[in-house]
Amino acid sequence: GMGSLSVLSRRLDAYFAAVKGAAEATATNSSGKDAALQALVSLFDPTNGTISVGGADVASGHAAIRQFYATGVLAEEGFWPRAVEGSRAPVAENAIVVDIFLHSKHRTRLVRDVFRYSETGHILRMEVDTLTDHRG
Repeated sequence: GMGSLSVLSRRLDAYFAAVKGAAEATATNSSGKDAALQALVSLFDPTNGTISVGGADVASGHAAIRQFYATGVLAEEGFWPRAVEGSRAPVAENAIVVDIFLHSKHRTRLVRDVFRYSETGHILRMEVDTLTDHRG
């Protein structure tokens, strides 16, 4: 049957908390930045964790995933603190989809993230697709 929404939702809560912690540590360049990034990366499967964007794999394995966050989304100043979460829904066994509105000074994006989890509860795949993108 479908994955349990409560279990998947708790995993998603842990992910968003880790992203927020890493974003704040990155923005303030605090001494806890490395630990915060490590806490985020550790949520991904150590061998097979993969991030795809727009249907293309962009990061596989912990080192590449760390790089993705450190130089990508978290480096966009002020982006994550203004992320607004939309609906969540289980989409398959051990998978959940969530819509997120990302607001920065000059840009608003609506992205859809699908999180696919391993049996151990690690993120096997995070599949990111931009649904809308407005500048200005």
